[in-house]
Amino acid sequence: MRRPFLLASLALLLATPGCLIDAGIAPVFESNVVAATHYVHRGMVQNERGVAQADLNVDLATTSDGTIGLKAWGNLDLSDQTGNAWFPSDHGGKFTEVDLTAQYGQRLAGFDLTAGVQSYVLPNGLEFPNGERGNTTEFFGRVGKESFLGLYPQLELRLDWDEADGWYAHVSVARDFAFEFEPRLRAQLLVGQGYSERDESEWNYGLEESGLADLVGQATLFFDWDDHTTFHVALAGSKLIDADLARWSRALGIDDDLLWLTAGMTFRY
Repeated sequence: MRRPFLLASLALLLATPGCLIDAGIAPVFESNVVAATHYVHRGMVQNERGVAQADLNVDLATTSDGTIGLKAWGNLDLSDQTGNAWFPSDHGGKFTEVDLTAQYGQRLAGFDLTAGVQSYVLPNGLEFPNGERGNTTEFFGRVGKESFLGLYPQLELRLDWDEADGWYAHVSVARDFAFEFEPRLRAQLLVGQGYSERDESEWNYGLEESGLADLVGQATLFFDWDDHTTFHVALAGSKLIDADLARWSRALGIDDDLLWLTAGMTFRY
């Protein structure tokens, strides 16, 4: 991983004049703790025997009415066996992926704009079944806007300038729902589709193939326990749309379409 370039990118992000931190506004801290039956990344099953995931987010308001976000996320295997999956076995009770992210968000002309950099750390990258996977880094940009009927479409583009040297795009639409009988209860439905460039596909799936990647859907139910704590459960599913990617995944013994469950809680201060 090109760590010096990553550090330089973070320094540039924090030093940009329009992104100066507003000292008069307190930081916002948020943490999510989740248990999931599977860990699926862009349609590729990383673990199908159960994982625990946690993150810590810090949002800092800027003088330009934007937000600097810093995030650390980790995936922990709950069993020594990962099943028919991409991650190697024999690492139960250990972190098998850690992601570090820095981003800047700004609302402009009704659009939500976000740009940042994300570093993927894979402690067991030398043991992957289809060749080693070392640490890597992506630049990303997102644009979203609430539209008619409460729909929220979003477009994201990710450029891996490190190990994969490829790109991945994802478009999604989400819709939030409220319940009159219980104001603390709410729900969200989301559907999205990814596209993977051939170099990025070789990194993510082990096959150099450009095409439609993961079609995803997720239904999430939230319950706001109090001002600081939210419980949530979700049913999610994905399917690799490109026929060659799907056949390759099955040839590796990995499902190209599946469902999984998640449950967890969010803390905010």
